[in-house]
Amino acid sequence: MKVLCSRCKREYDDQMNTNCPHCPIEGLDLNDLEADPRPAGQGPSRFPPHGNPKPGRKRTLTPLFPQRRTKPKPWPDTEAVPKTASRGTVSGLGSFDPVVGWLVATEGPERGRDFQIRAGNNSIGAGDDQAISLGQDEAVHSSEHAFIVYDPRSNTFTLRAGVKRGTVYWGRLAPEEETEPEDSTGVEMSIVIDSKLLQPYDLIDIGQSTLVFVPLCNEIFEWPESLPEKKPSHDDSGTRR
Repeated sequence: MKVLCSRCKREYDDQMNTNCPHCPIEGLDLNDLEADPRPAGQGPSRFPPHGNPKPGRKRTLTPLFPQRRTKPKPWPDTEAVPKTASRGTVSGLGSFDPVVGWLVATEGPERGRDFQIRAGNNSIGAGDDQAISLGQDEAVHSSEHAFIVYDPRSNTFTLRAGVKRGTVYWGRLAPEEETEPEDSTGVEMSIVIDSKLLQPYDLIDIGQSTLVFVPLCNEIFEWPESLPEKKPSHDDSGTRR
């Protein structure tokens, strides 16, 4: 609806403007406004004035996101980070982790070396993080090619096939009197599909290496106090031993 301004005597639409658009706004200094940077015909600028403020005035800018003054987190202590199992050892069995046997390489790139066996699962592979590391044998998988397991409760050793594609073979040395003359070794090697219970001086073929099993713990000797307790056995009469 068109109304007549009482000040400038001009008409304006009160549906579009609450006050007369032709009259100046009280308290507004037009000298504070800069020229409209846009081309003519696009209407008045609705943005705040640009450029430097008047002399004597200071413009303060409030950041949208305040800066954090916290100190950066330090790098973690390398000594506090648990290390992976070193060559020839098995972690997780406490501070006292004694040797229970050995594997001795008689053929292959590792010939002449011995590898310690400890209680529990001993993984065999080419990686440095393996309990038994055949790092020079390129035909051995980097991890878990096979396992040597020592059970302190039954005081037995077991050769177990690994979880990788690599195969492992097992053989048992025959006494000299049972060795056939035409057979230079007297050992028949068979593939390990699941597991094999090991006896002293059994042979293990893995990759290009041949290993001889030499136990320390057997029916003659075992660590009595440091390894997990054996379950009590019972005789036929039910008496606990």
